Amino acid sequence: MNKSIFSAIAILLLLVAWMLSGPSAKAGASSQDGKAAKEVVKPIMKVKVHITRGEDMERFVTVKGQVEPLRSVTIKAETQGRIIKLPVNKGVRVAAGDLLAELSMNDRKARLSEAKAMVVSAERDLAVTNKLVKQKIKATNQLNSDEAKLAAAKARLEQIRWEIGNTVIKAPYAGVLNERPVELGAFLQVGDPVGTIVDDLTLLLTAQASQLAVIELKLGQSVEATLINGVVLKGVLSYVSTIAQKGTRSYRIEARVANPKHLAYTGLSATLKLPVGKTVAHKISPSALGLDALGRLIVKGVDKQSTVMVKTVELLRRERDSMWVSGLPMEFNLITLGQEYLAEGEKVEVIQDDRS
Repeated sequence: MNKSIFSAIAILLLLVAWMLSGPSAKAGASSQDGKAAKEVVKPIMKVKVHITRGEDMERFVTVKGQVEPLRSVTIKAETQGRIIKLPVNKGVRVAAGDLLAELSMNDRKARLSEAKAMVVSAERDLAVTNKLVKQKIKATNQLNSDEAKLAAAKARLEQIRWEIGNTVIKAPYAGVLNERPVELGAFLQVGDPVGTIVDDLTLLLTAQASQLAVIELKLGQSVEATLINGVVLKGVLSYVSTIAQKGTRSYRIEARVANPKHLAYTGLSATLKLPVGKTVAHKISPSALGLDALGRLIVKGVDKQSTVMVKTVELLRRERDSMWVSGLPMEFNLITLGQEYLAEGEKVEVIQDDRS
């Protein structure tokens, strides 16, 4: 009797186990089939595409810079003396050779007379000695001594003449007396500043160009600069440094601009544009631009097989509601809607944008 009960219980347990395991395995198989079905029936994304056509556009290297004078020099005293004339005030325009300051002569006239007399005396002594040597009355070493005395006397005369010449301080070239740190009656030592002359007849547009930009530049090419006040200046590239700055690895460039009206542009910030050839440019909406993992500008499009492709582009110019970029073929199927969710190589369903 007990054996029958145990057998019945065992059969019942086996039956329950079978009932429990059967549906689970079936559910597992159904789950796998469902996943496979989902992968198979994944819908193709629809995207809007606009056919953009390229145009020839001038390509520019654009750099930030400033306006500088062609040259500026601080005039310094080359001899000492008290200022007795100071005819030019700072800010006044001067011509080359105009008097900036005159120093007192002090004892220089007396020293000049003395030096002239010493030269005359030395010349006379040398002439006499020369005759006596020819007559063999004096030795030739006396002749050498008198020649040395004459050379020394002439040197002293030239020295005092040089000092007298430097009591008159003149402008080395035409420009503006931008600074004049001295006043009438001041005593100047050698090396003291008298004034700063700025040549603004020609201006320099200066900037730092990157390593990539500088290789496209050529001396003599045109340069257009827009100043911070909106004024546009046009010049010619006159200098490109052959050595990069250590800190920035950029190269100094200079362009010369004529300034016949002497307009006060020196010191203003400027944006320099230098044309470096033509390229194919496309006008696109800013919303079509994206960034790749390296931070480069990209756009997405589709090929003839409706497969997504990614193109790296370079920004050429900004406008109020659009941008001009290069790096695309002459005709390009640009994705205008839905590109954010697409990967390169993905198949899509193309819907033509109304703008096409």
